Amino acid sequence: MSGVRQIFFTGKGGVGKSTVALLAGKYLTLQGQHVLISSLDPAHNTGDILGIELTSEPVAISERLTVQEISISAYLERYFSKLEAQDDFFGQFLSDEFDRRMLKYSPGMEEFAMLTAYYEIIQSQFSYDCFIWDMPSTALALRFFQFPDVSLFWLEKLLAMRRQISQKRKELGLGDAKDPIYESLISQYGYYDGLRRKLTDESKAAIYIIVNDDNLSRLEGARLKKSLLESGIENFNFIMNRAGANSKEWVDDKTGRLFKGYALPASKEALHGKNLDSYIEANSRYFELLLTPNQ
Repeated sequence: MSGVRQIFFTGKGGVGKSTVALLAGKYLTLQGQHVLISSLDPAHNTGDILGIELTSEPVAISERLTVQEISISAYLERYFSKLEAQDDFFGQFLSDEFDRRMLKYSPGMEEFAMLTAYYEIIQSQFSYDCFIWDMPSTALALRFFQFPDVSLFWLEKLLAMRRQISQKRKELGLGDAKDPIYESLISQYGYYDGLRRKLTDESKAAIYIIVNDDNLSRLEGARLKKSLLESGIENFNFIMNRAGANSKEWVDDKTGRLFKGYALPASKEALHGKNLDSYIEANSRYFELLLTPNQ
């Protein structure tokens, strides 16, 4: 992925994340880049905006722009099938439809599937200059961004416990054989550490929190900002979408500092189909500022 950019669009439901993701993707193709837009949002509005039916299979809508809507449920089913094939215990457990359904809706499974999809896409798609991610609403998106750190925290605890077990085995003269569980934990640690680095690399990844010129979306954006900072994630910025002529700078009530951010003017027409191209043509200067690396 050397040199490949990633752009994430997140924020409160209804602020225009999918529309901005499409506008950004279309603008970048005009600059000669090959772009893949992947919707991880269960609401899946991308196809509706384009007026086409989308699935997890990438669809080229122009020479340089490809889009897809990821089925999180399908990724979970694939994961369960893999567990069934690898482990007799899980195979028996997952053979019961009720148990399978309960596991599917257990805490953490949705963000796990999102990260699995994210990893597989960036590892397998080498022909793109930029990956754009249309993220779910705030709560689920935040769990996605935090999942690698949470996983690393628990893996460190498990690795420490496993080292203690290995030491006790040596003291009891039970041999120095390789510990497959420890090796598996090390492998998982490397996997989540790699994901964390990809998500937080300021030179290649940018997270945009979309807000509108209203109090609710700004407050939710402020909470997301606070949570990202608490998680050690600093490569984010704000976009005020649908900004009016009288839109004012907004202030973080707790710090008194202005949010660093950008604005995209409100459109007089519904942004779908060919109207997307007309909007970009009329507002290209905003996208040039917004999408120039290292701004």
